[in-house]
Amino acid sequence: MYSTGIWGTALHFMYNSYNPIEKKLIVSFPIDNNIYLIGKNRKSEKYLAKSSFIDKVKPLSTANKIDPPPTVEESYFLRSQPTYSSIHFDEFSQMYYRVAYNSMNEEDFYSGDLIKSRFRDASIIVLNSKLKKIGEVNLGKYVYHPNYQFYNKNGIHIMKLAIEDEDNLVFEIFKLSKDE
Repeated sequence: MYSTGIWGTALHFMYNSYNPIEKKLIVSFPIDNNIYLIGKNRKSEKYLAKSSFIDKVKPLSTANKIDPPPTVEESYFLRSQPTYSSIHFDEFSQMYYRVAYNSMNEEDFYSGDLIKSRFRDASIIVLNSKLKKIGEVNLGKYVYHPNYQFYNKNGIHIMKLAIEDEDNLVFEIFKLSKDE
């Protein structure tokens, strides 16, 4: 997947989570609509886990070789397009959650605002135990930091962007429910 262009450093990151029930690793790449389940035999299985907000992630360049762009330019490139991020396995519900980020506009990026210039509109793709997409929740802008999650019998806990009290981490609890 990475052979189609030059992606910059941040888009080469690999996110993963472990499913101790199946003893398998689940892997997510920022530029790929698919996720990969890897077992003990190192054989991988591919599953579609596409966000409804992401069409295609574009490379920094399709040339064979380029000079590295300035850091700010590469950072804007990363945030100005939608990408995938972390993936999590919830042992309590036996569900998977994949984080996806929407693109950021130029005004927000260069605003100088600590929140607006750093955090993008995010969603969480919900996958069942068979890695079939069962839904996607848009978390909105400037409310949550969805890469920081944990789970218990009460539901999925997602970190809030609570700048007014930097001495405490604040999490909001979400519970899965069926749309009627």
